[in-house]
Amino acid sequence: MADAVIGAQRSLFDRWSDRAYRAVPRPRALASPKGRAAVSSVLVLRKGNNPTYSYYFDARLKALSPLPYQSRCIDSESLEGIDPEGLFVIICRYIKPAQLRWLERHQSELAGVALFIDDDIAALLTGSEAVWHYRIYLASMTLLPLRRLNRLLTHVWASTPALMEALAAGDRPVSLLPPAPDTAEHLPLRAKSLEGPVTVAFHATGVHGQEHRFLVPIAQRVVARRPNVRFDILAQGNDRKLWLSAGLPEHQLRIVPLMRWPEYHRHSRETGADIFAVPLMHNRENAARADTKRIDCARLGAAAIFSDSPAYASRRHADEIHIGNNPDTWIETFLDLADNAYRRQVAAQATRDVVAAMSDDLRFPDMVLSPSPPR
Repeated sequence: MADAVIGAQRSLFDRWSDRAYRAVPRPRALASPKGRAAVSSVLVLRKGNNPTYSYYFDARLKALSPLPYQSRCIDSESLEGIDPEGLFVIICRYIKPAQLRWLERHQSELAGVALFIDDDIAALLTGSEAVWHYRIYLASMTLLPLRRLNRLLTHVWASTPALMEALAAGDRPVSLLPPAPDTAEHLPLRAKSLEGPVTVAFHATGVHGQEHRFLVPIAQRVVARRPNVRFDILAQGNDRKLWLSAGLPEHQLRIVPLMRWPEYHRHSRETGADIFAVPLMHNRENAARADTKRIDCARLGAAAIFSDSPAYASRRHADEIHIGNNPDTWIETFLDLADNAYRRQVAAQATRDVVAAMSDDLRFPDMVLSPSPPR
């Protein structure tokens, strides 16, 4: 009886979620942005130092040289003093009223305005995973500015083909901008020692509750069979509480403290891991995800276990490990890797090779560059 009630409630939520998902406004580029000047400089608007900027823009901007480029933090840095003539503005996820007003004031002088998105915002807002304060934050940062922003956008860029499809609006095209990191910035700073415990890292905050709930009982069985395995978990809120209440021996569980991006980037390069768990459940929130966890894995110097999912299929390497979301399969794979250092090294190298290949093409879409940058 209880299962039937839960199923009915779930079905009701799914129907509501489907309707709400379709109703969420999407960004839309101008139908025909004519008369735009060639790009003579580039500006990226970003919210602080964040992984999205590192994974998608850092290497691409460096490759623009000698074309001038710069980035400004929307929380603390003014746009006053920037020459708008021929400027191509890239909005990395978010924008605030002060930057909107500047763009509106200089719209006729700009070479273009592109909004880059690397999450299906509508799915996060209407799904079951995000906590309410995060939904409110997302709505305020993405939906409230949208009416004004859509009058300015010449381009919308998405991180994956699935997200392109989710954002598509009639004849308004969406362009693909996949991850392309600066590979040198995402390699471990030292080789992982073969002494001590075999460390399994799982770093997932925000909307990854399903993945935490999937992995906890697997970890319980793995540490019971391999006393030399330790799980290093980065989590927050209820997910963190779930791990702390799971009964794993104290020496086989380490909760990694939450850090800002620069600190986490440095910490992961310095600390490393032997195995990196990348479970991904099948839901709308995950359907449009990019394979940026590969970059995290390369930085840790770890052998990854990936869920067999579309997010990791497009660049799949023969020596990587991709398995279905079957708990027994995950347990056996953890045990095999814990016992086999050579297999870990092969899998880790495979993912490093995939990450290195991400930066083979560092071009921006939709950008017509000036034939000779200004002096």
